[in-house]
Amino acid sequence: MTDLEIRPAGPADFEAAKDLLQAAGLPVEDLSGDQLGHFLVASLGGVVAGVIGLEAFSGIGLLRSLVTRADVRNAGIGRRLVAALEVRARRQGLQELWLLTTDADHYFETLGYRTPHEVYFGTTALLAPAAEAMV
Repeated sequence: MTDLEIRPAGPADFEAAKDLLQAAGLPVEDLSGDQLGHFLVASLGGVVAGVIGLEAFSGIGLLRSLVTRADVRNAGIGRRLVAALEVRARRQGLQELWLLTTDADHYFETLGYRTPHEVYFGTTALLAPAAEAMV
């Protein structure tokens, strides 16, 4: 996948990103074309192939909404999006990176994320690997 580009999302990516998120059952109600600044997109041949978001709250980052197109799953795009998001979090000075998931905990555990404590209500909270090294 030599033509894969990971870049900040822009207004022109809104519809494709929204469609991917909706197809995966992820929230889109709070998104608009001019509010995608905290998202990255993976572009493959000029077409959005994946998306991931980062929201910051007082030195803590929330990894939000990782999704890739079904036809390119298992090609490493998700891993590359996560890695790019982790770099962005470090550059922003975030000290920890968390995510909440109902069904992707195993995937993120393969990337080194861990569950620091038991979480209830059907959601798992995971902490990025070496969160103390985020600074």
